[in-house]
Amino acid sequence: AFAGNAAIYDSPAGVHVVQGSIRDLWASQGYETGPLGYPTADEKVTPDGKGRYSEFERGVITWTPAGGARSISGDVVAKWRSLGGLTWERGLPVTSTLRTPDRKAWFNAFAGNAAIYDSPAGVHVVQGSIRDLWASQGYETGPLGYPTADEKATSDGKGRYSSFQIGTVFWTPALGPQAVYGSIFARYQALGGVTSRLGYPTTSEYAVPGGRANDFEQGRITWNATTGAVTVTYR
Repeated sequence: AFAGNAAIYDSPAGVHVVQGSIRDLWASQGYETGPLGYPTADEKVTPDGKGRYSEFERGVITWTPAGGARSISGDVVAKWRSLGGLTWERGLPVTSTLRTPDRKAWFNAFAGNAAIYDSPAGVHVVQGSIRDLWASQGYETGPLGYPTADEKATSDGKGRYSSFQIGTVFWTPALGPQAVYGSIFARYQALGGVTSRLGYPTTSEYAVPGGRANDFEQGRITWNATTGAVTVTYR
């Protein structure tokens, strides 16, 4: 180690320098015994010239003046790299890889309003307005559960959607993000989803006397809490 908060490591991964805030974070996670392992390269400038990063055996630590040092590790870093890594349109991480409150998953949040989750449902991205709605409902502890796929374009090309364990969040420019889940979602999907006569959801699921409902462009689906019956009404 050197006086200027730097160290040179000669390991099976090569001879490399780790320094500054990146070294501080690596140290806080247990150095080479932590989730990242040994450094595999010296610190470099990020492609946009606004930050720094160091590569490790099992991940990356990035640093920016505004966000400080953040680590990405495990299956999250593999997904991030597949999306473009340092050049991904959603930017650099704003958290290190963290455990979810239920201890079932890991995640990183990114500057461009996105997050990558490594959960029992797979490693997937949630982003933009869809992520905002999911967050407002309690993330994975809410009615939707964990994401089961990355965001995709709807089959008619008019919107976007993200699938979750218990339902889906649909988004269009006019209607914004709306969540459909549980028995209502099952019926909606059986009818053909966004290509059905109902069209896109205009509300997320909400409480009605005796049950729950979702409104759609051309109708409503209602669930009865006592009988479990699902009723479709059209305009």
